[in-house]
Amino acid sequence: EMLRGWNVSLVVATFALTILGTFLTRSGVIGSVHAFTQSVIGPLFLGFLALVLVFSTALLLWRSSRLRTRGSLDSLLSREAAFLVANLL
Repeated sequence: EMLRGWNVSLVVATFALTILGTFLTRSGVIGSVHAFTQSVIGPLFLGFLALVLVFSTALLLWRSSRLRTRGSLDSLLSREAAFLVANLL
């Protein structure tokens, strides 16, 4: 219950970074034997990335009241504290 907003933010960040990696590979920004420099789909991925970020941010702000929790740890040895330490490391 405590980490709902954090979990949703991590899901959005993971998806956005996946799209960013696809853009970097397909657009020819990074030159490599595995890059597709002749592809014209790079700008489409960049536009899709922008759309995903705008839509996700708007959705997070719209639903922020439902994602908000009391925000205090019961104990330093609780499950939530362990997740917090793992995410910070």
